[in-house]
Amino acid sequence: GTQLFEAKARRARSPEIAVGSLGLRDAGQRERMRAAMPETGDVAAAARSVSLHVILLRAADVAPRPTWVKSTLRRRVVFMHGWWQDHTSWLTTAQRVREKFGHDCLLLDWPGHGLSELPRADVMGADLLLAALRRTLERVGWADGATPLTLCGCSLGGAIAMRYTSTWPA
Repeated sequence: GTQLFEAKARRARSPEIAVGSLGLRDAGQRERMRAAMPETGDVAAAARSVSLHVILLRAADVAPRPTWVKSTLRRRVVFMHGWWQDHTSWLTTAQRVREKFGHDCLLLDWPGHGLSELPRADVMGADLLLAALRRTLERVGWADGATPLTLCGCSLGGAIAMRYTSTWPA
């Protein structure tokens, strides 16, 4: 069956950390999409072609602890780094949030940061980051509102978190 993560997704550091890129499957496909995009800076097309590096920490992958909140109160927590940072700036915090409270956590690398690819310069900006965040949340099944979503951001990540909640308040 289909999986959210590409076949090349791998486990890293510990078996409960799923790592993968949510986006187009190969560099050739990404290049064809880039070539087909208009030069006007079409952010929607750029967001569809950008592949964000994502780490998903699932509470189900670790043993429950007495400190976990009730399952009805659990949240999905997205950690967004600042400019010139990457997902590692939040990794320890996300691991502790998952282990201590039982929340699922998602870390990402913005386009041009960490392990994510660099988009064309004419489309890079806050609109692209917002669209890429929404697309990533849709791909992992977190944009449906079924489970409360908490956005944590530092600097640039905080600004995108505010824009996201203004655009999609539910």
